[in-house]
Amino acid sequence: MAGRVTADYFLIGQSRRARVLFEVIVRERPAEGNPLSQEERVSTSIADENNIELISPIMRPALQEFAALIQKLTGPRLNGLTAFGQVLSKDFDLAHLAARSVLVLDGIDLGLLRRISEHGPQFGAKHIAAPLVMTPGYITASLDTFPLEFAEIIQRRATLAGQDYFADLHVETEHLRLQCERELKQILIRLRQAVLSAGTHEGLLGDLQLDIGRQLLRTLRGVSWIHGKKDYAPSEQVLGETEQWLGCRLEGARSVILSHGGLGWPEFQTFYHDVEKLAEKADAL
Repeated sequence: MAGRVTADYFLIGQSRRARVLFEVIVRERPAEGNPLSQEERVSTSIADENNIELISPIMRPALQEFAALIQKLTGPRLNGLTAFGQVLSKDFDLAHLAARSVLVLDGIDLGLLRRISEHGPQFGAKHIAAPLVMTPGYITASLDTFPLEFAEIIQRRATLAGQDYFADLHVETEHLRLQCERELKQILIRLRQAVLSAGTHEGLLGDLQLDIGRQLLRTLRGVSWIHGKKDYAPSEQVLGETEQWLGCRLEGARSVILSHGGLGWPEFQTFYHDVEKLAEKADAL
C-alpha cells in the first residue's frame, strides 16, 4: 500500500508479493531440529536487545514495545522475531512506510495469531505492519519459491527476539534469476494498470509510482545479487550498478526510487520507459 499510513489494523506489507508471502503461510509445519529451551530463548532475547540500535531511531520505541508484547503472547512458541528492510534506515519514511518483520513460531496456532491481531490497531497506528508468520520448516521449504523476498530479509535485518533464522540461508542464483525476470515484466504490467486505475488523479498516480518504485528497487537488488553483489547497498549504488549492466542512465527510475513524493504524469512517462528497457533486458539475466 502507498500513501499516508493511517491503518486501523495491522498493516500488511507494501507490495503485492509481500502480501502474497503473508497470505500463503497457512499450513502448519513442525519445527525442524532441536528446539531451544525456554531458558535459551530468554537468554537469546536478552542478547538481541542490542540489535534495537540497528533500527531507525524514530521506530525503536515502537518496535521494542512490539517485541516485548510478542514475547509475552507467544511464550515458549516463539523461535524468533526479526525486523527487516527499510526500518533499518536512519531516514525511515513514516509517511509512506511501515516497519516489516518476520515472526518465526514452532508451529502455526491460529488462535495465537488471533490474540496477536487484537493488538493490531495499537501497532498499526505506530506504523508497524503485520509480521510475516513462518515456521523453521516453512522457511527451508520456501527458499525456491520466494528467493527475492528472502534475499531482502537476509541483506538487511535485525533480530529483536529469539534466534536469527536467516543468518545461514542460501538463495540459489537460478531461482532468484527467474523471479527477477518475472518481477521486471510484472512491474511493466503494473505501470500500464496504474495509468488505467489512476486516470487523471495525479496524487494517486504519484502514490502508485512510489509503491512500484519500492518493488523495482527490491528487484534491482536481486539483479545485483545475481551479479555477485550480495551485501546490502544504498539505493544510489544499486541504481548505478543497474545502469552499468543496462548500458544507459535510468533517469525515470532514479526520480521515483529516490523521491519522497511530488511525482506526476511527466515522471511516470520517463519511469515507464526505463522499466520497458529493464523488462527487455530481463531475458539476459
